[in-house]
Amino acid sequence: MHLARLGLRGFKSFPDPVELRFEPGVAILVGPNGSGKSNVADGIVWASGSLSPTELRAEKPDDVLFAGAGERVPAAFCEVELQFEGADGVGGLDFSTLAIARRLHRGGEGQYLVNGASVSSSSSPGSGSAARSSAKAESRRSSPAGRRSCARSSRTRPASASSSAAAIAPS
Repeated sequence: MHLARLGLRGFKSFPDPVELRFEPGVAILVGPNGSGKSNVADGIVWASGSLSPTELRAEKPDDVLFAGAGERVPAAFCEVELQFEGADGVGGLDFSTLAIARRLHRGGEGQYLVNGASVSSSSSPGSGSAARSSAKAESRRSSPAGRRSCARSSRTRPASASSSAAAIAPS
């Protein structure tokens, strides 16, 4: 399994939807200081479930939302989506492609999604199987091309075509 795509929207320095595609192996992000390389890494950590603002170079949870700049207004919400290829059977889900997204609205309301379906963070018995059933049903209802994602952007480019240096290695 490998990280195939990263979508960012309203997250830190990315007010507009941005998509990065990764091939299997090691990817390197290259760009000048202040171009968002560390924010890409923070997005991966955040979407993976980090609850600690300090892991994201932030003071409070809302600091991951685009704060506004110049005439750009602050983002009402942010979303980061990680799409994995070759995920057959991972986590008990029957998908070859697995998309995990995290959203946060200004004011604190958050949400996790698996393949476009909202999942509950409830710890009640059976909640895991309910989330898997919900994700399976949602996946059947929508094709991968039709799923809403944060990655609709003209700024889409392969990670290798980016321009400073943060390496993302497979685990």
